Amino acid sequence: MTSPSPAESLVVVPGSGQARSTITYLSEAFSQLFVMGRRPVLLRDADSWQPTEISPFLASHAKGLLPLFVMAGNAVWADLGETPFPVRMQDSARALAGIELVSVVPPDGNLTPLMLAMMEAISQVADQTGILVNELGPLIERAPGAEWVGAKLAMVPKPASGATS
Repeated sequence: MTSPSPAESLVVVPGSGQARSTITYLSEAFSQLFVMGRRPVLLRDADSWQPTEISPFLASHAKGLLPLFVMAGNAVWADLGETPFPVRMQDSARALAGIELVSVVPPDGNLTPLMLAMMEAISQVADQTGILVNELGPLIERAPGAEWVGAKLAMVPKPASGATS
């Protein structure tokens, strides 16, 4: 039996008798949330501003959009005056947002506050058409560590009406 790397925290899933990585736990939970929520996850193209539907699997993957949702949730948590969760990310050319979520370490082993904060962040950018990922930009800019990955995110503001390029 191999030990987990020190960078990866483990969470015991109640009733399962197993320990799973926090990233796997978050990924599976949010994949189910996106499927059950019946609202598509939408990412707008920076040039045309046309939305592209992102699959629940990719939206909740460590190399997909999960890093953005974690950062936005951490910003919501910090806005409440709470200490942000230690999160580690790294540049990744193979990741959708250019960053990969490497670890999340809940100080007391409890991911619930972060997950609730992530859900609040998602509710702030959701409308009748879906979950508008590009609208997470202002939250992500306030997230701890956002200055490190800011250039990678390409969270662009919606073009002003009548603006030409």
